[in-house]
Amino acid sequence: MQPIKQVALTCITHDPTGSLLSTIKELKEELLNLNYDKKYLTISNVTPKEIVKELEECNFHINIVEKSGVGNARRDCLKFVSNNDHDYYYYHYCDFDRLLTWMKEYPTELNSFIQNIVDVDYLIIGRTEKALQTHPEEWQVTETVSNKIMSLQLGKQVDITAGSCALSKRA
Repeated sequence: MQPIKQVALTCITHDPTGSLLSTIKELKEELLNLNYDKKYLTISNVTPKEIVKELEECNFHINIVEKSGVGNARRDCLKFVSNNDHDYYYYHYCDFDRLLTWMKEYPTELNSFIQNIVDVDYLIIGRTEKALQTHPEEWQVTETVSNKIMSLQLGKQVDITAGSCALSKRA
């Protein structure tokens, strides 16, 4: 019998207008019951306190950082997870707005992914073409260019701009 995989979620969000609050409230029960062993969220300091409060009530460990760009926020979220005492072997990084959409639109797929996370050091979790088409045209254009460059570099088609990946503690 294979041991149960310990998976921690780590996310970032920057929501100065509080636009995610209604979705967070709508999905509160689902957020509470997400199938992760721990949930970590790095939030920009300009995100409303009400969002922080709602997410703390959903058992997220919160890390508030200065707004300094998505790259810095992603590095901060990984530092936050690594500074916590835990035995998790796998992490699922996901931009928080993407996680909410995944929970709302494809909850069964998300649960299946969590339960069946593969034994690799790093996994790009891309989108289908249909999912990419739901984004504004200007995002599609810029993300398609970035994805094409990385796909050529790696020698296979990838979606590195999707804002989600799985990684091992070893990575």
